[in-house]
Amino acid sequence: MHIEDKNMTKDEKITAIDAIAEDPSVTLESFAHLDINKILRKIDMRLVPMLTVLVRDQFSGILCAEDEDADV
Repeated sequence: MHIEDKNMTKDEKITAIDAIAEDPSVTLESFAHLDINKILRKIDMRLVPMLTVLVRDQFSGILCAEDEDADV
């Protein structure tokens, strides 16, 4: 059974993923071929713009609330 099988239920997918994660043959050395800097760069390129927009929107909301209080 493959995790991306369309016929699997959500619980079956969770069970399959747990089995892979808890497999004793999965060690830190099995991920040694991955470039951590490349992974972090990809995360940064996807998360930072989204977080910037969220913070900007939150800050804009605070400023708008302060403006409304000043008008009263």
